[in-house]
Amino acid sequence: MEFHSGSSGFYKAPATKAAIGLVAISSLALQINSLGRYLPSLRCDYEAVFSHNEFWRLLSGKVICDNSPSIICSLMLIYYLRIIERRFGSRKFLDLVVKCASLTVVLELAAVFWIRRSSQYAIGLSTGPYPLIFPLLVPYYFAVPRLITYPFLGIPLSAKLIVYLLAFQLMALHPNNVVVSLCGIAVALLYRANVLHMQEMMLVPRSLARWFDEPERPQQEGTQPDTPSAAVEVSAENIRLLQDMGFESERAARALRLANNDVQRAAAMLIQENE
Repeated sequence: MEFHSGSSGFYKAPATKAAIGLVAISSLALQINSLGRYLPSLRCDYEAVFSHNEFWRLLSGKVICDNSPSIICSLMLIYYLRIIERRFGSRKFLDLVVKCASLTVVLELAAVFWIRRSSQYAIGLSTGPYPLIFPLLVPYYFAVPRLITYPFLGIPLSAKLIVYLLAFQLMALHPNNVVVSLCGIAVALLYRANVLHMQEMMLVPRSLARWFDEPERPQQEGTQPDTPSAAVEVSAENIRLLQDMGFESERAARALRLANNDVQRAAAMLIQENE
């Protein structure tokens, strides 16, 4: 299930939009035959990093995807996780990404080095935007409510389930992905617990965050006036939840009034309007 507002699914998520553009353009470009010859020199390779000091691979290899399944899963996951930027704001979101992605790469290096030295398992470094994706699963789990459920064989399933299934599919694509996924989740849990005061020192300057800020959208013409249900007291927290899903505050408030302040019903009504 997709939650968006208006014609753009990146409402209040400009940093996520930039990340998807970077990963998509770089990954798809390398699928072209004339550019594909550069792919081996851009992948994350354990021997190249440790033996030949090709440290640029730790950056280039975390931006590109080297096969079609990882491109599809990665882009879908980044898109679904854009709700984190809406909920945190662009500056805090970028700060979380910079800190967690950097520490995930360092922890992955240490974990792969230890595994290779302490066992015969020749695991390698992962290639893909996984230091961005897997840490975001932690705030997604804790901060995004389970609003919509669907019955399947008598079991209520959340719309959030698709995100977890995509993440599991991405992790299962290659054994190398298991290490980076566990490292990313571990780092994000440390960030959430504010270990070493990770949340307090902002690395992203306000000037950069303002560059990503989007102006509030004006209310669309032709919006229907509130019905007599306007007498219903609407929870500000419920409005915020619907705004985080990409809906404008006016539409969210109106839907909540019509739904008697029921978030699930209001979200369903807004989704049906978009369809």
